[in-house]
Amino acid sequence: MSERVPGESRGRYHPLLGTNVDVRVTAEAASRDEAVALASRAEDAAVAEMVRLQAIFSIHEPGSELSRWRRGDPVEASDELAEVLAAAERWWRLSGGAFHPAVGSLFERWGRAEREGVEPPAAELDALVAGLAELPFRADGDAIVRVGDCSGVNLYAIAKGFIVDRAVAVALAAAGV
Repeated sequence: MSERVPGESRGRYHPLLGTNVDVRVTAEAASRDEAVALASRAEDAAVAEMVRLQAIFSIHEPGSELSRWRRGDPVEASDELAEVLAAAERWWRLSGGAFHPAVGSLFERWGRAEREGVEPPAAELDALVAGLAELPFRADGDAIVRVGDCSGVNLYAIAKGFIVDRAVAVALAAAGV
């Protein structure tokens, strides 16, 4: 059996939901050139998976699945969106509400305060926080049920890890990686 030689993909930054991800893949093959080619193909596949999933979870793209779901458009949640929403609900429960995927209204209000240079009134903040006592959705088996206003749902905190895990799995499934 001939010795296998390692080779690394060129590595590059890829924007992922507002964060840069450095992608590097190492593969082994009979020659360095072949190993680099395998690594590059695996890297391309991993980045393609990140792009595909980002298109589901973006809140800045009005046509993304999450954006349409947040607006209340008739959307049957994909397996990926349902899985991340269920995980968000789970972490909300486990953290006693410290992790909250629907703080968009509070985030937007503080952003406006920053732009205006005026702190929001305490009563307004209290009202916004009171609205966060429950989640506006729940996972019910494989279905995600909307039970309130979901316009403030932002899954970036949990979706980024989900996307990276999926991209790694795609790269690791490639020959020689």
